[in-house]
Amino acid sequence: MFTLAVDKSRFRSKDVTLEVDTTFDDIILASDTHTGLRNCGFERPSPIQLSAIPLGRCGFDLVIQSKAGTGKTLIFAVIALEAFNSSPTGCVQTIIVAPTREIATQSYEVISAIGSACEGFKCALCIGGIEIKRDRSILSNTKERISVVVGTPGRLKQLIELNILKTQQIELFVLDEADRLMDEQFKIQIDEIYKRLPSDKQMIVTSATYPNELAEFLQLYMKSSKSLRLGTEISLDALKEFYIESQAGHSTKKTTDNKLSTLKNLLWQTKFCKCIIFTNFQSRAPLICDYLNKDTDFKDKFGSTNYICAELSQPDRNTVFQNFKRSNQKLLISTDISARGIDIQDIDLVVNLDLPADESTYFHRIGRAGRFGQFGIAISVVSGDNLDQAAFAKILQSNRVVKMDLISTDP
Repeated sequence: MFTLAVDKSRFRSKDVTLEVDTTFDDIILASDTHTGLRNCGFERPSPIQLSAIPLGRCGFDLVIQSKAGTGKTLIFAVIALEAFNSSPTGCVQTIIVAPTREIATQSYEVISAIGSACEGFKCALCIGGIEIKRDRSILSNTKERISVVVGTPGRLKQLIELNILKTQQIELFVLDEADRLMDEQFKIQIDEIYKRLPSDKQMIVTSATYPNELAEFLQLYMKSSKSLRLGTEISLDALKEFYIESQAGHSTKKTTDNKLSTLKNLLWQTKFCKCIIFTNFQSRAPLICDYLNKDTDFKDKFGSTNYICAELSQPDRNTVFQNFKRSNQKLLISTDISARGIDIQDIDLVVNLDLPADESTYFHRIGRAGRFGQFGIAISVVSGDNLDQAAFAKILQSNRVVKMDLISTDP
C-alpha cells in the first residue's frame, strides 16, 4: 500500500476538519476510485474537498480557492479519475497544467497512486528538462493508452503543436496553482493550449490566493463557473509565524554572513523534523549549503544539507527532491521553485533567509509547513536594511507574526 494521506494520529487544525463525521465512502464515486483512495490512506475529506468533489463530478466548472495544504490536488485527481471511470475513451481525457516541474511531478504521483486501482488507467508526466522523444514514446503507445497528462505549460504547448498530444477528446482542463500561472509567459502558453481544446470541456482552477488579475484572466475562459472560496484568510490555523532580527552589516557580504550565523543558531535552538530554507537567489543556494555542511558538529546533528534550484538539471532536481521527501534528510535549501504545491508531511519548519518580494509568495512558502492542519513553524530572518524591512512591513501589520529572540551563543 502506497500511503499518501496524512498520519491520522496527528493533530489537525479546524480549517481542514469537518464538523460532521463524513468519510470519502459517503461521497458518490466509482468503486475503483473509492478503492484507490482507501489504498492510499485517504479516509476523511477536508471541507474544500467535500464541497468541490461532488460539484466537479457533476461536470461543473470550478474555481477553487483554499489555503495551502488543505487538499486541492486530491480534488482534481478524483474528478479526473471519475471522468475516466464513467467513460474511458482510449484517448487523453484530462490535461493538468502546473507552473513548476516539481508540482507537476507531485500531482502525477498522487493521480497515478490513486488511479492504480482503476483498471486500464494510465497517467503521463510531461515536463521540461527531459527529452521530448520520451513523451512521444509514451503518448503514442497504443498498448498503454494515456488518459491523463500532467505537465508544465511550455512542454504541453510544444507537444500539442507537434501533434504528439491529441486534444480532440479532452473533457477536463485543470489549471493548478493558477495565481502563479498569471506570469506573462505562462499566460501566452496557456492561451495557445486553450485554443486547441474542445469548447464543451470542463475546467477546474485551483489557487491559494485569488488576485484581481486571476479573476480577469479566468473571465476569458470560464463563463459560468462555480466559485468555491473557503474564507479570505490564507494563513494556516496551526502554523505559527515568527521573525528574528539579524544585524545589518556595512556590506552585502557582511549582512549575509550575519544572516547565516543567525540561521545556524536558530536551527540549533529549534526542534523540527524537516526544514526548508528559502533564498531569493540561485547563486546563494549552494553557498548556504556549503556553509552548513562544512560545520562538522552541525552536520553530525542534522546530517547533510542539499539544495534545489532551477539551475540544476531535471534529473538532479528529481533526485534532490525525492531524497528530501523519502529519506531522513532534515534540511533543504531552495529557491521559490519549492514554494508552491510541494506536499511533504514531515516539514514542520520553514525559514525565510531572504524575504520574498510579495505577500503571496510569503504565504506560499510558509505553507510548506503545517500541511493539512498539522503543526508548523515559519521563521523569517529580517536584517535591518531597508529592503527587508519594506518587504516585511505589510506582513507585520497583520499582527500574526511574533518576534523571536534567540539565546546568545557568544562566549
